[in-house]
Amino acid sequence: MDKFAQYVADKRIKGLPVNLIFICTHNSRRSHLSQIWAQFFAGFYGLQEVYCFSGGTEATAFNPRAVKCLKEQGFKITAGGDDINPVYSVTFSDEYQPIYCFSKVYDHPEMPKRILLL
Repeated sequence: MDKFAQYVADKRIKGLPVNLIFICTHNSRRSHLSQIWAQFFAGFYGLQEVYCFSGGTEATAFNPRAVKCLKEQGFKITAGGDDINPVYSVTFSDEYQPIYCFSKVYDHPEMPKRILLL
């Protein structure tokens, strides 16, 4: 965690955006939960220019149990798009832009292109 914290601190000191990417196998639960909670805490602690993403080694769909869990924690979540792999809009405050979540592979066009593996 020290390397991770130093990476984030260095980027912020330099005024550069921080892109955090969470990867899991199917991009259906763990990576989405990590993305959403990390973005929530970045907002909660006023960490501007921190952007969180999730991806996987294969695309499936955002698991309904994970969606239910987040709703129970107070997140507002709505689904749109297709039925197989819907795009979910996740909000936790009217002060912040929604987080758009859908299952995708780690090299999807919406993912940042340059990543640092720690």
